[in-house]
Amino acid sequence: MDPERSRHPIIGHRPIADIRPSDILELLSDIEASGRLETAKPVRQTVGAVFRLATLRLALEFQAHTFTRPIEIRFATWDDIDLETSLWTIPAERMKMRRPHDVPLVPATRQILREVRKYTGRSHGLIFHSPQNPNKPMSENTLNKNIWALGYKGRHCSHGFRSSASTLLNESKKYDKDVIEFQLAHLCEALLAYISTGVLPTPAVVAVSDPFQHPDAQRRFRVVEDIEELEQAFNFPWEKWIVFLHPSQRELVEKDFKGPARVMGAAGTGKSVVALHRAVRLARTPTARVLLTTFSDPLASALERKLKILVGESSSVVPRISVGSFFGIAKELYKLAFGRSPAIASAELVKSLLIKAAAAQGNPVSDRFLISEWAHVVDAWQVRSAEAYGSIPRLGRKGRMGSKQSDRVWPVFQTVLQQIAQRGMLTEAGVFQAVADHYRDREEKPFTNIVVDEAQDLGVAELRFLAAIAPPTPNALFSPATLVSGSFSSHSPGNHWV
Repeated sequence: MDPERSRHPIIGHRPIADIRPSDILELLSDIEASGRLETAKPVRQTVGAVFRLATLRLALEFQAHTFTRPIEIRFATWDDIDLETSLWTIPAERMKMRRPHDVPLVPATRQILREVRKYTGRSHGLIFHSPQNPNKPMSENTLNKNIWALGYKGRHCSHGFRSSASTLLNESKKYDKDVIEFQLAHLCEALLAYISTGVLPTPAVVAVSDPFQHPDAQRRFRVVEDIEELEQAFNFPWEKWIVFLHPSQRELVEKDFKGPARVMGAAGTGKSVVALHRAVRLARTPTARVLLTTFSDPLASALERKLKILVGESSSVVPRISVGSFFGIAKELYKLAFGRSPAIASAELVKSLLIKAAAAQGNPVSDRFLISEWAHVVDAWQVRSAEAYGSIPRLGRKGRMGSKQSDRVWPVFQTVLQQIAQRGMLTEAGVFQAVADHYRDREEKPFTNIVVDEAQDLGVAELRFLAAIAPPTPNALFSPATLVSGSFSSHSPGNHWV
């Protein structure tokens, strides 16, 4: 029996959003009752495939509206969603910088979620789960395959919604640049600009008649002039390609900078390769102690593997380069400075302490506000007094708090700070601060040079940490990413932006 014929008349040509689970059950029951047992299974499989396709389409629509990272979409749960306040709160453990991130839900995104709930019949667990297992997230490859099936293979991927959103929103001139960056979870860019200059600069617009001649396009494309050059490229060993330095990037590797330097570039423009070559170049000095660092342990491991491909495991420069994540290096230096490993106050513990302290104070504000305020302001800036709390820069927040509201809220944070200290514990930001305080005024620093990959993921605590563990000398800090630590400006003789 053809499954196409078996779907009438219960389902017919009704919109998929109007079809309920009971309708499918009725259809299958009618087929089984008619004795066509061999037909029921393919009908169920066909209907399931249609609903899974609809859910995947909604996942892509939701990502396009929210321009979040694929991992944040794939692991989103219904517990993260508050339709009443129109807010999606991504927990710290699923963010690159381990800080909660709030995503406003406009009417279109709320409607998408309602449709997903209709299709899946679920109001708990993963929102966009695996087609094979509702308790597992769908893979990033699943999202990409559906994009490619629409004819965009080689032109778009699930991570590309973020850069597309940034480009479209900035070019529209309807929205403040800093608001766009904040919603992309790139708040640290605004923080850095504020720390280094006190102002938020507007990038210059480059006007060209031929889009291919735009500097951004020139950085992304290379024209192959003849067939021999193309064959050489295809035959070149892959392990060499992954550390290949484009000739146009050589200047960045070899150049001497008077102070901290940053290299601007979008994803896929070779910034990590520049970081590797820069670290090797600096490590060729016999007395060098170079730190090559990035935001996560897996990325740090990848950098270490590529470093050995680039120079070989037996190279004399390898022992002069330490590779690790921001927090991994901070923990090592903490143990070296204080003779013990730091006891970390987990996000779950802090959340519990905040809620209990707020209840004891009569719940002056919502739990959601407290948790967000702790992550983005109190802990990020290591605020330790009511006076500092009232005057702290609040980039990306709604603005400065009034003195009355600040006075009501600060006792909650003060209580939590005391309870964490009584336990002999530190938050991750607290570890960064402790190491920074230890090394800031010492003449002897752990490293002579620091190369930071993925620096757009640095927060205030990490910036202060990096500023303290290398001397204020030329070439001390190089960051082939979206930004560089402007907080070095108070220590270094100059601030060179690339």
